Amino acid sequence: MVQMWNQVQGSAMATHVEPAGTAGPEPEDGGVLRSSDAGNNEFPEGGQSDGPEPVKRLVRSVGGGGQVELFEARRRTPGKPKRRRQVGFIDPDPGEIFIGETRLDSYLRLMELDWVVGVRELLRELDWTEFEARYFLTGRSPYAPAAMMGLVLYGTMLGMSSLRDLEGLARRDLGAMWLTGGICPDHACLGRFVNRHEESITTEFFEG
Repeated sequence: MVQMWNQVQGSAMATHVEPAGTAGPEPEDGGVLRSSDAGNNEFPEGGQSDGPEPVKRLVRSVGGGGQVELFEARRRTPGKPKRRRQVGFIDPDPGEIFIGETRLDSYLRLMELDWVVGVRELLRELDWTEFEARYFLTGRSPYAPAAMMGLVLYGTMLGMSSLRDLEGLARRDLGAMWLTGGICPDHACLGRFVNRHEESITTEFFEG
């Protein structure tokens, strides 16, 4: 793997309920009797009503205490560290790629390209934590660093150093498809990957 990498170096997101008004006697069930008439509900002594008798309706008073809890923000326990969510990387399984009825890795072995299968195995044994820590949860899911590095390494081994050449390789080469799982990053995406991880892409990383 170190020998392979030596070829890569140099390329690069209240409801407020007003208590109902009270007017008149309060019923036993906690409701409040209110009149639709704004004046006195009783007739004057010896008098008669000029219109229909005011209708009394039952109005229930809703306590506002329980409403606040519904919208109260949950508070984090002081001193408890915030748990960092993991970034979901795009990392397809090349074992799901078939050439006719033959799985891709078997096809590569038939074509005497066993070494490509071996390169993927070696890459997957490396610790990519340092690379993955540089990504954030916002935006689209990024391609897995192991898959991107596989493409860069494979292209360099074939004598390709141009980012546009690597873009084309990912789209048409079966060996590249096995190393990347079939992802197709464009040249701009590849350039951002190299620039982002430049300080980690070293011979020591591949030796580890």
